[in-house]
Amino acid sequence: MDPTLCLVSESLELSLHTILYSRQLYPSSIFSPTTFLGLQIHVCRHDKINKYIADTVRVAAEGIIGGDVDCVVLTFVDEEANRFASLQTSQSIQGTETTMTTSTSTVRGEFQNGILERFVFDFDSSLLREHVNQNNNNNNNKNNKNKFPPKSLSSSFRNLLLRLTTTPPRTYPGSTTFRLGVQLADVTREEVEKNEVLCEALGGVEWYEEEKRNIYVERDRGIMKPIKSVVSRDEGISLEVYVEKVI
Repeated sequence: MDPTLCLVSESLELSLHTILYSRQLYPSSIFSPTTFLGLQIHVCRHDKINKYIADTVRVAAEGIIGGDVDCVVLTFVDEEANRFASLQTSQSIQGTETTMTTSTSTVRGEFQNGILERFVFDFDSSLLREHVNQNNNNNNNKNNKNKFPPKSLSSSFRNLLLRLTTTPPRTYPGSTTFRLGVQLADVTREEVEKNEVLCEALGGVEWYEEEKRNIYVERDRGIMKPIKSVVSRDEGISLEVYVEKVI
């Protein structure tokens, strides 16, 4: 595996595990410590959760490095509040307009459509695609593929993980679950089809599902807080990590 792809993949996967651990969605007993970039990271040992994260990251990382994916999102959702919001929408369609004015907040306080919090990993896909094109046109490309990513990039991902490990814990309702989302960049179908891993995922039905519901926090109902930036122009990496919380 390309060293930069490996670093991005591992850093992203362990970042997701770290957030899950800090949000106390599952008992701490199903997490075990591991060491990465000199930091102790807690990784979930539950088979299904582990596979879900690993499968998503495998596809996302391939797409990120190729410039086909520009965003990975971890969303925490209160399913009970989400079901209530769906019921309200269904009733309003039937003509009870007064129901439409009754938002989820009347039942779950601050929750909007069940969404509690979103962690966003936002990559600059245009920079990545420019880097890919430069590599493809480089006569020494074979040598470049064997090089290690710069220490500054490893250090930046280490600082990101350190920031996530020190994030204050937050307790959610018992009906809370999480979802992972991968957002495709603004690229042509032909460009996406060149990425075999991404095409396989988009054509499969095991874990991929197109999200048709609103999974975003409305700007007037939430706040956005930057967490960390990871930038390496030499590797085409420009990443902004932030969290959106419902207020």
